Amino acid sequence: MRIAFRRANPRSRNESVLLCVDVLGEPTQCLLFDAGDGVTLDDLLADDDVFLGTCLSHAHSDHYDTLEDVRAVARRRENADPTVYTSPDTAAVLGDVLDVAAAQRSGETDSERSGSAGDAGRNGSTGDDERDRSTADAVRAVDGWTRLSEWIELRPVPAGHAPGAVGFLVRISDGDDERLCLVTGDWTLRDAGGTPGLPIEELPQVDALFLTTATATGVSETLTDVVATTLERASAGAPTLVTANGLTGAHLARLLDQAANGFGLQVPVRVVGHTARLYRQLYGAGATATDGGSEVIGDGSDPSGVETAAPTDSAVECVPVFDSPGMCLGPGEITVAGPDVPTEQSSGTLFDTLANNPNACVYQVIGSGGTPRDDADCTLHSTELANHPAPAALEAVVDKLAPRHTVIVHERGASGKYNYLDSMVWAGNSDELFELYDGHSWQMPPWTTQSVLRTDDDGGYQGVVPTLPSPRGGRVDLEREGLDLDALSERLHASYDPDLGRTTESGSSDTETAVATDAGRSRSTDTASTGADVSDSAETDSSGSTETDTHGDARDDTSETVSASEQRVAVSPVAVGLAERVAAQRRESVETVVTDAVGAYLRALLSGAADGTAQEAIVLDATVSDGFRAALGAEADTDGSTLVETVVGSALAPDSAGETLPLPNGGLTGGGIDAVVDNAEFDINTAAAVVEAAVCWDAADSDG
Repeated sequence: MRIAFRRANPRSRNESVLLCVDVLGEPTQCLLFDAGDGVTLDDLLADDDVFLGTCLSHAHSDHYDTLEDVRAVARRRENADPTVYTSPDTAAVLGDVLDVAAAQRSGETDSERSGSAGDAGRNGSTGDDERDRSTADAVRAVDGWTRLSEWIELRPVPAGHAPGAVGFLVRISDGDDERLCLVTGDWTLRDAGGTPGLPIEELPQVDALFLTTATATGVSETLTDVVATTLERASAGAPTLVTANGLTGAHLARLLDQAANGFGLQVPVRVVGHTARLYRQLYGAGATATDGGSEVIGDGSDPSGVETAAPTDSAVECVPVFDSPGMCLGPGEITVAGPDVPTEQSSGTLFDTLANNPNACVYQVIGSGGTPRDDADCTLHSTELANHPAPAALEAVVDKLAPRHTVIVHERGASGKYNYLDSMVWAGNSDELFELYDGHSWQMPPWTTQSVLRTDDDGGYQGVVPTLPSPRGGRVDLEREGLDLDALSERLHASYDPDLGRTTESGSSDTETAVATDAGRSRSTDTASTGADVSDSAETDSSGSTETDTHGDARDDTSETVSASEQRVAVSPVAVGLAERVAAQRRESVETVVTDAVGAYLRALLSGAADGTAQEAIVLDATVSDGFRAALGAEADTDGSTLVETVVGSALAPDSAGETLPLPNGGLTGGGIDAVVDNAEFDINTAAAVVEAAVCWDAADSDG
């Protein structure tokens, strides 16, 4: 048995590798890992080689750039399989991703709100029908050991980096001679939107490690700042837009939703356009791994079992197609859209809508290397994000997996750079076929000396593969995602509880409904009118009840962030009467009514949707004021405003003798009150005035 490899695109990004296995008397069997820019399958294969298929690590364009070309070659060659093996999550999104990429290359993409080829996804694509069918036919989602030939089997392992990203274990056997390789693909030790990081503690030692060496620093700090800043701004009432490319946008939306829920913040999170479709396919209830025509295969040997559906704990609202920007933006709400530089499509349309609003916030998360926009009056933030491991993690992976050989992938010109790793390092830009194992011994790179060859017996595969975690995504753990919970707690003025529940509503719907809110008033738009795919049934949570598309009410009346303290403030009888009347109508406590009213009013006030000026005094005719004084037993110098407030308050709550209401002073609600009181632009200059204005504003807006 002979094991060799060949770099498939060394003069491009160098992320693609061809693994070649010779068994005595049999044609060489070849397996391609990723189809990046510059991969030409005909140039890689000899005439009699057997091509077993392509393993796709994840749905980033630099890894699928030539996937269609590779499959086209495989379809016309003898002894070639056009199958694409990938994770269940990547399989769920790949058809849509390829359709949009093809439409963009051909110039077909219109605005993402139009339902055009660039937006409608697989079922609504106006692209090439044959290409769509071949995509569905070729993708095979794998989650356990899968045999490709008599001598080769593979198994995906989660790799962090991006939702659905995996590496691949390849087990090669010829009788008693068994060897194990790992091709990492892009990876992180951190989770990524619920996809576990590369599980180096559970993985076995391997003989050959094909290690992607793309690294980055400060990723955790960047993710923490994006989440903290957008939640801060939305909690203060600003309409907030996050722009990011597809999978990154879905990843960020998942983190924002979990953080909003865990910190007890009533901040809805929405994804739109292409990002919404990806999110629904990855995280929507009932989004199984077979969505898009892919088939899940594996031998079922993993004791952990196989999940059949994506996580259902997400409250993110998905709006794949929208008729107007207004249905996707609202005070105190976060909307995530692509592309990362908002010059076109969904994010471009929404950016232009917010550009002249000084109360709005846009956070551009750039992953394409583009230049963020700065031509707006709204608050602008931007950062670069490349979700790769820190450089020190490379050594940690090699130390744990103890490979005899480490092949450097996804980097050019690395010759000699990684010789510090405790392994035989293969680096360079040659497309030559290099032999790793000749059937008897492991070979040295031609540019090294015998002195660097690992000589101990502890390295390499030890013959046992332990139980490994599923490559499917699961529940989000913010710490495992790399977020700094202490920093978030400090900035959000709240403590984190990952188990805070969500409120769901019973009911069902035959079509997906996109719901947007405007200052507490819900409006629904049936996406069927836009021509988008509406075949999905209503989403259900794990208990079987239907979960609405609106953000779940994560309020916990004992939570620091939304609770009213024991402190009370003196207000007019009108405010007391309104609060008590609304509380009775809603069957809630006065404390809850006041807290909710203040939070909603602050968001509306800071976004310009509510008035923050002082009220004029009421002037009464002498006869009316004298009549009020007599009826109320008031002093002769009681002013008209006080008389009217007392009369109206008594009418609203005749049994109330109260003249105070609770003061919400915890977390962002309390901070918002302080911000309004300290802001010279508002004539409301006391906490009591904010509470009173909020209660009156809420009551006027209430259904009651």
